[in-house]
Amino acid sequence: MTKGTAKSTEKKTTAKKPAAEKAVKAAPAAEKTVKAPAVKAAKPAAKKTAAKPAAKKTAAKKAPAKATKPAVKKPKVVGIEEMCKKLEKLVDAKKAAGVKANVAVDVKVWGWEDEIDRHFYIEIKDGALSISPFEYNAASFEAYISYDNMLQFLNGKLSLANAIASGALNANGNIPAALALGSIF
Repeated sequence: MTKGTAKSTEKKTTAKKPAAEKAVKAAPAAEKTVKAPAVKAAKPAAKKTAAKPAAKKTAAKKAPAKATKPAVKKPKVVGIEEMCKKLEKLVDAKKAAGVKANVAVDVKVWGWEDEIDRHFYIEIKDGALSISPFEYNAASFEAYISYDNMLQFLNGKLSLANAIASGALNANGNIPAALALGSIF
């Protein structure tokens, strides 16, 4: 039985061997030269294709890292001088010229980071409006507002009527003078 199995394997391999042997016998030198360049040419091509995806992967990894970093911005602190400049833009000059009485308000802004209250005043004298970053001791009335509420007022997010109604703005003193100054906004 072992002879039968040997014969069957010989038949299978002998059928394949003659074609391979014929190619080797026909050009033994050509086979060696053909195989060597084919292997050399295949290696650089494989390196080039392998290098490109690696570069793409590293670039893809770096891009999300840049996108995930949140930009942290500190809010800009608005000083009392800048508040006065913004208030001048909000005031209706025609209405201010129409006020016949001489009125002044000392506005105290509290709630700053350094916990120091700052003052500015709004004055109408003979129809002329002035807003300055100083304390006004002889004012008709005094007003008190927090720093955050003042910024909301300057940015148009809080109206004068809403500030008074909600208690964000408090005033003490001459109420008719306060109403006259309130009409210019």
